[in-house]
Amino acid sequence: MFKKLIILVSFALISSLLSGCGQLLSAISNPPKDGKASENTSDAKDKQNQEDVEGATAPQETYQEIEFQPINWINGAPDPQPTPGVWVYTKEKHPGNLEDSFTWDEEDVLLVQIGNPEYEGYEMTPTNLQVIKPDVVRVVVKLEKDEFQTDEKEPARVYMTVKRGALDGKKFIVVDQNGKKLQTK
Repeated sequence: MFKKLIILVSFALISSLLSGCGQLLSAISNPPKDGKASENTSDAKDKQNQEDVEGATAPQETYQEIEFQPINWINGAPDPQPTPGVWVYTKEKHPGNLEDSFTWDEEDVLLVQIGNPEYEGYEMTPTNLQVIKPDVVRVVVKLEKDEFQTDEKEPARVYMTVKRGALDGKKFIVVDQNGKKLQTK
């Protein structure tokens, strides 16, 4: 019985010492904040935190994108339209000269032709089709001087295929890679 009492007292003594050590370590690590030194440290930390976040940039807005495939015409693209604009060709509505050119049961065709005179004779490459509102698609294009352009300058235009129905009910805004709005009217 005496042995059990000594073990119990020893255990209680060791436990109280260990818990006291933990409190002592905590007090050393986190001194009270009621002195001048702690105010200076706190002010320095606040100033450093403020400097760290100055100039922080919010992320750019991202948009849902529509998958597309630019069309490379082997025998040359069809003649340009008489006016700038955006056309969506579907199985039900497309020019007769395109009848056998596409798998109309699976894809639609988007034609974008801009009217900016400074880009006549340029090649237009689509980079993104961004859904910026449920009914508005932004077409982002890259414009480069067409090295194969003849003397007769044609308007910049591009054809691309999209999944059938992906553009139903949509309106379009066409911009270059710098965000400059291009003429489609």
